Amino acid sequence: MQTWNKIKSNAFFKFLSSVKLAVPLLIILALAILAGTLVESRYNAEYAKLVVYDTSWFILLHVLLAVNIIFAALSRIPYKPIHTGFVITHIGLVTLLWGSWVTYKEGIDGMLSVQEGQSSSSVIVNERVIELIGDRFFKKMKIERSSTERNIDSFMDINSHFGGLISVNHYYPFVNPPLQDSFLEGKGLAFNIKNNFFDENLFLPIESGSERSLGPAVFRLIPFGEKGFSSGSQKTISKKSKRKPSSASSGELLVIKDKKSGKVVKEVDLGTVNKKIDIGGVTITVVKKFKNGVVVENKMVEGEGNNNPVLELEILSGGKKIREIIYARFPDFALGNNELVPFKFTFITALAAPEAPSKEEAELPQGHVPIESHTTSDTGGLPAVGSRNNIVEFQLLHSEEDYQAKLSSGQPIPVKVLLIKKDQIVSEKILNIGESFETPWMGMVLKLNSFQVTPQVSPLSLPKVLPAPELFSNSLPPSALLVKLSGKADPIWLIEGQPQEVQIENDRFQIYYGKNIIKLPFVLNLDKFSKKDYLGTETAMSFESQVKVNSDKESITISMNEPLKRDGYTLYQSSYQLIPNAPAVSIFSVNQDPGRWIKYLGSLILAIGIIIYTYMRSRLYRAKS
Repeated sequence: MQTWNKIKSNAFFKFLSSVKLAVPLLIILALAILAGTLVESRYNAEYAKLVVYDTSWFILLHVLLAVNIIFAALSRIPYKPIHTGFVITHIGLVTLLWGSWVTYKEGIDGMLSVQEGQSSSSVIVNERVIELIGDRFFKKMKIERSSTERNIDSFMDINSHFGGLISVNHYYPFVNPPLQDSFLEGKGLAFNIKNNFFDENLFLPIESGSERSLGPAVFRLIPFGEKGFSSGSQKTISKKSKRKPSSASSGELLVIKDKKSGKVVKEVDLGTVNKKIDIGGVTITVVKKFKNGVVVENKMVEGEGNNNPVLELEILSGGKKIREIIYARFPDFALGNNELVPFKFTFITALAAPEAPSKEEAELPQGHVPIESHTTSDTGGLPAVGSRNNIVEFQLLHSEEDYQAKLSSGQPIPVKVLLIKKDQIVSEKILNIGESFETPWMGMVLKLNSFQVTPQVSPLSLPKVLPAPELFSNSLPPSALLVKLSGKADPIWLIEGQPQEVQIENDRFQIYYGKNIIKLPFVLNLDKFSKKDYLGTETAMSFESQVKVNSDKESITISMNEPLKRDGYTLYQSSYQLIPNAPAVSIFSVNQDPGRWIKYLGSLILAIGIIIYTYMRSRLYRAKS
């Protein structure tokens, strides 16, 4: 006991157990939490975590608080009956801090989006990973997102796990991604559509009948001098319509275009060819056709129905074999823009006539299709089917020569924009490149990004490194990595959420950096989503989902106040997406908190300690004593 008394009399021990340490710690913690709240209100919760809640200094404050609490309890040894409430209270506080730490390190908090009539078990969690995936290789490593830049020294341990195939050289917390390369090829108009659910860059080439069917509307471009929609017309008149298979063909056509010129090099009737096509030193082999292609375990397989026609090709070019997947409904999507292949491919089939999209069309996955874990969007994304009741029409008012002169002299580039709903013009405006306005559909903001009339192929534009996220207001810009590939002289940019196909030591890999996707131990099937609005408004009063778990026959209701608890996970009805002419999407918040029971226990111990402490300090206890 004499030894313990000497320890307690030590100045450092006294400081760690003193109120002089506890009070400043609590004040600093309160100010830090206030700062985090202000940052969250200005930006969002993720940025508040980056600059406050997930920082080493904020964690250190909690560690010091736990040390102060423990030393304060130890300072009362040997305990007397009067210390009972004090000691129990401090045990409760330490237990609470322990439970919070377990939640912080081991807890899962993510989002699960399920389309009506579909199933999913993929949960997007708010942690970043880098993945390298090959035919016989798969490696995933976590990368902590931070608000400051980091160099290669911060990634030594991560790089060692990839066997020298890749090396992360630098981390940038905020970047402004460039437009995709395809937006810069040839003549056309690049624009952006954005609201709370999506943020998409789109491109329309300058040709008759050019249109994109996406999300809440169909977007189409009327070239120089051609007649577009007017208040007196019922449809757009164009010199030539979109290409369809002729009645004399098999109904399945592979269209091959030159990348640079955009001209059609060859059209192949897939019903008459012997599955091999030789053109320009490139051999194209038709591996398989799918009426409803579905990706399962990194392989394309045939699913039920015929609503997603897919053509799988094997391309031999420059001594390299390249795999390509062509979606009939999504002609602009491809696995990668490989420089070895000078052609672009389009799969046309009567099963996917773009003029009459089916309501059951699958949602176009964001990112790299062959990787099943990335077939859902981080934010819910846009269905690939646009409503033909809603049309956005861009009309080029002047001749091609006039536009070329305006571009050369730096004059404003005017484009007439019409918003058409059920064959009626609801809004009409002339915008210059760089200008934007809000449409009446889902709060969608449309911005004209760029316009060019001179065909060119530009190299990959570099992202703009941002010092802070102010330019993005309430949305947090993506982070990015500079990654060195084995055998390559220059590193590549890897922007968050944008997977790439790369070649490393004669092998093809997919490399991905972005939010992690985990699998639930069960599959959730959304039978029906329903929403009740306040009378006379479109504001939701309540909304709920009827779901089934795995192959269970019993339907379960998940509503705003009735979560589903299963296998240690809790699913809350969080949000939804309702887009015209597309199935409803229900969004669930998924939570797994292994520290919950520890925090409950700590709260119980703390409450008991406070009750005992209050009672033993009362006159009633003293009178009995």
